[in-house]
Amino acid sequence: GSIMTKGQIIGPKNNPKINANLQLTNVETNNTRIGSLASDIKLNLAANEASHINLRVTKIHIHDYLIDALNINGIITTSKQAINIKSFAAIDIPGLNLNLKNIRFMLAKDSNRLIYSAHFVSGPGKLDVSGETALNKANLASKINIIGANFLASNTENMQLYISPDLKLDFTTDKLEAKGTIKIPKANIQPSDLTGVATLPNDVVFVDKQHQQLLIKKQTLKVYANINLVLGDQVMINAFNIEGRLNGQMRIYENPNNTTASGA
Repeated sequence: GSIMTKGQIIGPKNNPKINANLQLTNVETNNTRIGSLASDIKLNLAANEASHINLRVTKIHIHDYLIDALNINGIITTSKQAINIKSFAAIDIPGLNLNLKNIRFMLAKDSNRLIYSAHFVSGPGKLDVSGETALNKANLASKINIIGANFLASNTENMQLYISPDLKLDFTTDKLEAKGTIKIPKANIQPSDLTGVATLPNDVVFVDKQHQQLLIKKQTLKVYANINLVLGDQVMINAFNIEGRLNGQMRIYENPNNTTASGA
């Protein structure tokens, strides 16, 4: 691979302007490969002045995950009290046959909080994420809202899936609480051939109830959930020579000791 950089610093020492350009080609680390990356950065360190970032990346491989293209345009403004970042992006995800577009991201920081929001468009629907994190608490207590409508979450040959979530997450360094509703207004599920016999890998270990409790105690993040899963009237399945429509709803409860589900 290759790396090329160039830049210049102009203006007074106490409030300089920095122009930088970075280009990467076929760069590979332990678990990440980047086909190409080009960025243009214009930083203005004077208070209340805007800085601009333009980033273009293609063929990002992270483990076995591929992002075909990522484009980000961002504006950063700073003052003594706060930092604000706004960006616009688009992402292609071939593995799910998705194109996430009209992505908007906002990040703001004041003395005690980190405030953020993101907006995504996929297919005919959208997804909005918003939240804040307390910076003055040791456990980084966070509240996150996820709201969407007819968001295309998968568009593969085996699964076309649309979701309409309305979730609230309370998150700390050691606990995650999730509650709300996930509606699936439309889906077309056609699993691959499952008639073959599957064997478990050699490293799978079965544990009894006592050892399961010990494993639970060792978990650093405790998860609690109360989520209602609702299927709409356009959820179709074609598997095992059976074709039909799924409907109904299911409530899922989870705590560190148990997971249960009930519904009809």
